[in-house]
Amino acid sequence: MGKPYFLIKDGKLSRKENTILFESKDITKTIPIEDVDELFVISDVSLTSKLLKLLAKFLIIRVELKHKIIGQRKNNANILLWV
Repeated sequence: MGKPYFLIKDGKLSRKENTILFESKDITKTIPIEDVDELFVISDVSLTSKLLKLLAKFLIIRVELKHKIIGQRKNNANILLWV
């Protein structure tokens, strides 16, 4: 079972094999997709389409824009993208 992750730094999210890669000015971190139950992005982050495909394959993609849910897919996990 995964856990929630909160991104509070600006940076870039991308896919590296079957992991989530987060890169910012001062940190680079990989997170195995199986460890993620929820991903909260609370900062300015760019995403790659390869990452979105990976997230759709393993998780629910739930995009929240100004506190309105506009989409949802698949199993019990959640991904909230705050913009």
